[in-house]
Amino acid sequence: MNGAPNIEAVILAAGLGIRLRNNDDDPPKFAVKVSDEHLVAYPIKMLASVGVKKFTVVVFEDYADEIREILDGLDGIKYKLIKNGYPEKGNGYSFLLTDGHVGSDNFFVSMCDSLYPRRIPLKLLEKFKKSGADVVVGADSYPLYIDVDEATKIKVDGNGNVVRIGKNLVDFNFVDVGLFVVNKKLYQLKSQLLKREVVEFSDVINKAIENNLRVVVADITGTPWTEIDTFYDLSEVLDGRRKIVLDMLLRELRYS
Repeated sequence: MNGAPNIEAVILAAGLGIRLRNNDDDPPKFAVKVSDEHLVAYPIKMLASVGVKKFTVVVFEDYADEIREILDGLDGIKYKLIKNGYPEKGNGYSFLLTDGHVGSDNFFVSMCDSLYPRRIPLKLLEKFKKSGADVVVGADSYPLYIDVDEATKIKVDGNGNVVRIGKNLVDFNFVDVGLFVVNKKLYQLKSQLLKREVVEFSDVINKAIENNLRVVVADITGTPWTEIDTFYDLSEVLDGRRKIVLDMLLRELRYS
């Protein structure tokens, strides 16, 4: 196996996903069907294919039963479910809820709505091992299959160090792919971050930079990936120009 032994992953799936729901009876975002799989199954299966053995999954407490049913249906997946009663506090808040529940010192953090092939987590692992950084951000300088206006942007210096990350950056040279490798040191920032009413994961990364932790990018430019936030995104993945990403993932998962 090319992945690191005993590495774990945190999956952030507590967002309400209101732009993928027409009414209250529609499934939560993580449960939306993409081809024959629920959306959340893609990052989990792809990370499992590179050696992740245990997943810590954060979900809105009202949807705990729904996601447990999906996770129980994934062969060979060991998971711990963390219930978030306040999804409006942001995905960074969801991440901080996993403090004390992750066993490995270094681990993946993935958004549940990001679709990426195996080579992306492998590239992040390689960068993490070689760089000695505290955080590696999957980053694309020329994304082809997302709406850049909706993406989280990254400002990176000439040495590959992240200077700033956030959705509203005007000066940026990468966007993030929704996948990270991080060190447990991030949890040491918890007391500083929980002073905020809303904590996004980009806030966690920016606070790490402010505290002199080293944050670098793994440049995956040229590798197809996408994310699903809206019905338009979903239609593009199922029947539009982004279907190239879905077809790649289905091939990889079929033969993994």
